[in-house]
Amino acid sequence: MALLGWETYFDKTLGCWMGKNSGGTLGGPVEGRKEALALDWYPVVQEGGIPNDDLEVQLVWLHALETRGIALTAEDLAAEWLDHYLPNWDEYGFSKTNVRKGLLPPLSGAWNNWFSESMGCPIRSEIWACVAPGLPLLAARLAREDAIVDHTDESAYAEILFAVIESAAFVEEDRDRLMALGLAAIPDESRVARAVRVMQETWQRTGSWEATRQAILDAEGRWNFTDAPQNIAFTLLGWYSSPTDFGQAICDSVNCGYDTDCTGATLGAILGTAWGARRLPERWMKPLGDSIAIDPRRTRLHVVPKTLQELAERTAAIAVAMLAQHGYVFGPGRTLDVALPTP
Repeated sequence: MALLGWETYFDKTLGCWMGKNSGGTLGGPVEGRKEALALDWYPVVQEGGIPNDDLEVQLVWLHALETRGIALTAEDLAAEWLDHYLPNWDEYGFSKTNVRKGLLPPLSGAWNNWFSESMGCPIRSEIWACVAPGLPLLAARLAREDAIVDHTDESAYAEILFAVIESAAFVEEDRDRLMALGLAAIPDESRVARAVRVMQETWQRTGSWEATRQAILDAEGRWNFTDAPQNIAFTLLGWYSSPTDFGQAICDSVNCGYDTDCTGATLGAILGTAWGARRLPERWMKPLGDSIAIDPRRTRLHVVPKTLQELAERTAAIAVAMLAQHGYVFGPGRTLDVALPTP
């Protein structure tokens, strides 16, 4: 059994969003570059970080949870997507077109969608982990409902992998155990699992970032820089190459290139959840402050969290309701008692 106190839960939730913002700000300006990079600091530094859809889309899901209730279905999320998120790039646009034609999930993500295995849904895993702390199977189920709105197979596996890791990270910090839990939740023969195994095996054999990056590309590289499997492995490579250094870890992921805002943001969130806000390095957090930067042209939301603290508070309120629905009493002054599944 594992115990999670309320203060620890809140610190980890705040750390998740802080890490997400930090990694996305690092990777955003170089998104789409396919060569190996050499960043060691934010290319752009501004209060709140830089606007990033990796965080914005989860504000839409927060709105859905607050207004539609915690028993969300993929159809609820598809309706929310149409109403509140405006960009139509890649899989977002194909999915919306399908929904408008009457093709509901999972068809909305599968039909005539050239980007159905891209990074648009793996970047949305954090909200499900934070409202299902220490309950990775619940987080996985929520992540799947999300994924099938605009994606299929490999992208869904990627979001489930991340949601399981992040949910378990509320009560478990050991990287190898978290990785085992995540991989156990997806098909062993999937491209995502293969890319991650290639990363693990090459790193263990060589200890070389360059060799591991190339092995990932040799095994699962694709022309589309947003293709999920290569980017999932890049994300997790930073956790292996720099397991105790937050800044170097997110740099190692981003420096692989490709969908760099996604890789940096997700690893930042994983580390922020595992370590908590108090253990994140001030050097990387202080320049961005507590505010949230969004692009108002992309969301149609009236009550957007202004700060990461507010985002964590509103996320925590949903977690209390979500846990209550599943038989757990949690909140300030209380402790959550959960048992992680066996990998």
